[in-house]
Amino acid sequence: MKQTRIIFFGTTEFASGILQTLIDEGYNVVAVVSQPDKPVGRKHTIQITPTHALADQYQIPVIQPDLLKEHVDDVLRYEPELILTCAYGQFVPVRILEYPRLGCINVHPSLLPKYRGGAPIHHAVMGGETETGVS
Repeated sequence: MKQTRIIFFGTTEFASGILQTLIDEGYNVVAVVSQPDKPVGRKHTIQITPTHALADQYQIPVIQPDLLKEHVDDVLRYEPELILTCAYGQFVPVRILEYPRLGCINVHPSLLPKYRGGAPIHHAVMGGETETGVS
C-alpha cells in the first residue's frame, strides 16, 4: 500500500496536517492539488496555500487550477491509484473520481452527515457539541 500512487487534494491548514501524516508514514504522494495561491493584505502579497508550502518542502509537484474541470488531464498524467481529498474546495470531476483503481477517500472534520459543508468544527462548537470526530 505504501507504494500506491496517491494524489492528495487539499488546501487548508487542516488538510496539510493530513498530508504531513501521509508523508511521515512513507506513503507515495505523487502530486498535490490545491486551490490557487491568493493575494492577501493591502499589498496583495501572494500567499501560498498550506498544502502547497508543505508539498514544496518535500518536492512534490503541485497543481493549482482555477477550475479543476479544465485540468483533468493535468491530474491524470500522474496516474493515481488512490485519491485522498480533504478541505479542497472544488467539486472533483467524475472522470478523475473514476480513474484510481483503489478509489477515492474524503476526510471531513465532522461526523457526517452532521455539520457537512464548510467550517464544520466552528459549527460544532457553536452548536454546543462536547464530542465530534472525523469521517
